[in-house]
Amino acid sequence: MKRVSHFIVLLCIVCHSLQAQSIDSPIYTKDKKIPAYYNVPDNAGIIKREGNSIDIQICRLLKLNKETSLVLRDTLTDIVGGFHETYKQLYKGIEIEGTKCVVHYNNTGIAKMISGNLRSIENLAVTPKIPAWQSKVKAIESIRKDESLAEYLKKGANSHNLDSLVNCNEGTLVVFVSNNVPHLAYKHHIRSRIQSLNKSIYIDAETGDYLA
Repeated sequence: MKRVSHFIVLLCIVCHSLQAQSIDSPIYTKDKKIPAYYNVPDNAGIIKREGNSIDIQICRLLKLNKETSLVLRDTLTDIVGGFHETYKQLYKGIEIEGTKCVVHYNNTGIAKMISGNLRSIENLAVTPKIPAWQSKVKAIESIRKDESLAEYLKKGANSHNLDSLVNCNEGTLVVFVSNNVPHLAYKHHIRSRIQSLNKSIYIDAETGDYLA
């Protein structure tokens, strides 16, 4: 418990130090259109956390397209009185996997910096071409080929069939970026008594191909 508390304190200090730094120009990392670190101009209009308009202001400030929206997921208050709002990114109402945006406010409620790993998604169809059940079959097929399962069965577990070893949910539609290419995908959660098989699997909702 002490380790968790120390980590939270350290995180708050780091966030505060980031706020204090002056970033003269936006910094880009994963996406070359949306900055990963951005100093909020004083005249940007994101002055205080009031109502539900902040996400729209962020979209406008970062020049996100009209198909993109942000949804508030978490708020953290730091040890110096500032606070940090974390948003998830959606494209046409579908969550973009692995993305987030954090707005850092000082102790007077003024937004000073935006950080995160948002993605610029354009012209992506969001109607799946294969049904969820077919995607689930593909996900289970990929598990059958997993080396961890083969090793487990070699150790005298041959009496167990795959259904008793692995549980796969029906899948949720997400936007999944692989090698900088966005895909509409089904995300399946795998749960198993074999620890290494506990993971998420992504199946392309258009082609049925295994993505990750």
